[in-house]
Amino acid sequence: MRCSPTASSGATATGFDLAFDWAYRNNAARGENMQLAYSTDGTTFTTVPAANFTTPTTADNTTANFTNQNEAVSITGTVADGGYLYLRWIHVSSVGSGSRDEVGIDNV
Repeated sequence: MRCSPTASSGATATGFDLAFDWAYRNNAARGENMQLAYSTDGTTFTTVPAANFTTPTTADNTTANFTNQNEAVSITGTVADGGYLYLRWIHVSSVGSGSRDEVGIDNV
């Protein structure tokens, strides 16, 4: 996701507060390891460890609904006037075997 936080204000932005939900459906006995990363140049990304998330490894077969894991993090980076902050959500790996949980991002 490419964000224009300064909207040509003439100022340089140096910090950002971001809130979002990891939305997941835990219907499989496999944990999904997810991460958030950001970049101020669109090339070099930095992981935000406070936003790392793993779905439960024990399946919950009683629900067909999605569950939200709320995240709120602060990101430090310099974005010049007219520049962009780039956000990347990453599926890093899976734990266990069998089918995978469904995972999404919501309420950014």
